[in-house]
Amino acid sequence: MELNAILKCVNAKLAGEQLSYEDIKPHLDDVIDTINSTLSTKFPVFSEFTAAAYPQYPNYNFFPDKYIRSVVCLGAARNFYLTDEEGALSVPAYEQQFQYNLFLMLRDYSELVPEEYRDYDRGALIDPNRAKALSPSPSPSPSPSPSPSPSPGGTMPNHGRLDITLTITGSAKPTKVIPAGYTSGGTITAQLDNSLAPSIKSGTTIGGVTGTLEMPFARFTIGTTQNGWTAGEVDYLCDGTDDQEEIIQALNDLPETGGEVVILDGTYNITASINIPKDNVSLRGNGNATILKRMYNSTYSHMYSGPTAMGLITLYEKSGCKIQGLQIDGNRASYTNNSNCGIYLYSSNNNTVTGNTCTDNNSYGIRLYSSSDNTVTGNTCTDNSNCGIRLYSSSDNTITGNTCTDNNGYGIDLDESSNNTITGNTCTDNSNCGIRLYYLSNNNTVTGNTCNNNSSGIFLHVFSNDNIITGNTCNNNNINGIYLYESSDNTVTGNTCSNNNSSSGICLSLSSNNNTITGNTCSNSIYGIRLDSSSNNTVTGNTCNNNDSYGIYLYSSNNNTVTGNTCTDNSNCGIRLYYSSNNNTITGNTCIRGTGTPEDYTTNQYTILLSGTDNDYNLISFNNCMGKAVVIEGGTGNSAWGNKFDDTDD
Repeated sequence: MELNAILKCVNAKLAGEQLSYEDIKPHLDDVIDTINSTLSTKFPVFSEFTAAAYPQYPNYNFFPDKYIRSVVCLGAARNFYLTDEEGALSVPAYEQQFQYNLFLMLRDYSELVPEEYRDYDRGALIDPNRAKALSPSPSPSPSPSPSPSPSPGGTMPNHGRLDITLTITGSAKPTKVIPAGYTSGGTITAQLDNSLAPSIKSGTTIGGVTGTLEMPFARFTIGTTQNGWTAGEVDYLCDGTDDQEEIIQALNDLPETGGEVVILDGTYNITASINIPKDNVSLRGNGNATILKRMYNSTYSHMYSGPTAMGLITLYEKSGCKIQGLQIDGNRASYTNNSNCGIYLYSSNNNTVTGNTCTDNNSYGIRLYSSSDNTVTGNTCTDNSNCGIRLYSSSDNTITGNTCTDNNGYGIDLDESSNNTITGNTCTDNSNCGIRLYYLSNNNTVTGNTCNNNSSGIFLHVFSNDNIITGNTCNNNNINGIYLYESSDNTVTGNTCSNNNSSSGICLSLSSNNNTITGNTCSNSIYGIRLDSSSNNTVTGNTCNNNDSYGIYLYSSNNNTVTGNTCTDNSNCGIRLYYSSNNNTITGNTCIRGTGTPEDYTTNQYTILLSGTDNDYNLISFNNCMGKAVVIEGGTGNSAWGNKFDDTDD
C-alpha cells in the first residue's frame, strides 16, 4: 500500500486530521511491533522501510492491504488518540475494534505469513527443522511405557494420552510439541491473559482454543469518489448515485450488537430513506463536510419506515443509537413533499442526535414521534418549511444547545409532550414562535433559552400546565416575549422579556390561572406584564419599566396578587386594572415616574389606575406612588390606603 494512501487512511480515521507522515510514523511503528509480537513475525517497521533497504518493495506490501487498513491504520489512530486530550473519548471504541481486527489477522493470516517474515525465536511458531530434531526417536514396540527405548525406526509407538497446559501471559506465546506416539486424546489448554482474553468464552473452538468469540465494537468507513476517496482507503465506496445503498449495506453488515458507520467528507446523493436497522448503532459524519442530500420525496403513508419514510435518516423502534456530525440537505426546491424531514425518530427511545445540521427540509429538521428518553443536543436546524425540532407525544427527552433559526414554523415545538427538558437552545428569527408548548404539554422545564425576533418568544398554548419557564431571554419579538394562552399552574421566573413590539413582555390570556410570574424583567414593550381574563395568579418581584403603555395591566382578571414589583417610567400607568377586574391585591409595588414629583406626570399619566366603574373589591395598599396618588374611577368596595403620597384616597 502506498505511504500516502496509508497516511490518508489514518487521517480519515481521525475524523479529518491533517497529520504528516512524520507525525504518524512512530504510531505506525508501534502497531507493527504489536503485530510482530502477536503473530511471531518480523515485518519491518516504517522507520526502517526505505527504498535502499527494501528495493523490491516500492510500497509497504509485506502483508495484504486489508490488514494495513483494518489493523495498522486503525492502530495508529488509536495510538494518536492516546496522546491527544480531545480524542480521549474515542480511545475505548478504537481499542476494541483494533483488538478484534488484530485477532482476525492472527486467526486468518498467521499460517499465510511468508517464511522470510516468520520469527521462530519468539516461541509461538515452531521451526519445522527444529521440531524434527526435538521429536523423540520412535520405539520398536507399542509398549505404553513412558520411556520408550530407541529403535532404528519403522513403526509409530502408542504412549496413550498426554495432557498439557499452556499458559500465555502478556506477549509470551509458549508452544508445546506433543511427542510422536501419543494418541489424539491429548488436550492443550490456552489460558489467555493477554488482550485477547476478553473475547474468549466457553462454547466454540477458535484457533485451537476452546471458546466463543464475543464480537467487540465494529466500525466501518464510507467515502465517495466524488470527493476523491478510493476503495483502498475506505470500507465502502459511494459513487454519487444511490449513495444510501452503500450506507445501508454498511449498517446491515454491523454485528447485531451494533457498532459505528463513519461517513467521510463529501456530498452523498440519497434517493431513499436511510433506515437504521438495529439498536446501538452510531452513524457519524465529519460535521458540515459530510453532506447527505435528499434526492427523493417521502410519503406520509409510509412515514415510519421503508424507502420513503419521512426522515432522510429514520429510526423506527430503535434504542441506543447515535446520529452525529451530519449535514442533512433537504433540497426543498426540488423535493417538495410536506413529509420530508431531516432526522425522524418514531417510537424510539434512549437515542442521541447530536451535532447535525438539518436545513432546507420541506417539513421538520428533526422530529420525534412517540419517542422518549432521547437526547437532542448541539444540532443546527435552519430554514425548514415547518419547525426546526418537533416533539409529538414524546416524553422525558432532553433538547439542549440546539440552534433553530429562520424556520417557517416554530423553532422548537412540543405537542402533547410532557416531562421534557428544553435548555440552552437558540431559537431566533422564526416565522412563528421560538418555542411552543401545545395542548397537554405538561411538566416541561424550559430554561436558559434565547428566543428573540420571532412572532412570540415562548408560547404555552391550550392546556399546557405545570411547566417551569425560567432564565430565558425573549426580546424583540413581534408580539409577546412569553405568552400563556389557556394554560395554568405554570411558573415563569427570572426571564428577560424586553422590546417586544406589538404587545407584552409576558402575557397571560383566556383563563390562564394559578400561574406564578416572578422575578422577570419586562421592559420597553407596550405592556410589561398583561393579564387578560386570567385569575388567581401571583405576579411578584418583577421589573416592568419604560413600557409604551402600562407596567402591569389586568383586564377582566380576578383574584390575582400583584406585589413587590417595580413599574417605573411607563408612558401611561405603572399598574392599571380595567373592565371587571375584581378582588385583586395590589401591594408593595413601586409605580413612579422620574424622581416621583408631581411635575413628572401629565394629566393622562398615573401611578396606579382603576379604570372605569366596574372594578370591585380590590385592595391597593403600601405601594410607592410618589408624585401622583392612586386613582379609582369607580366600582364597589375598593380599598386604597397606606400608599406613599396618597393624599386623596387614604
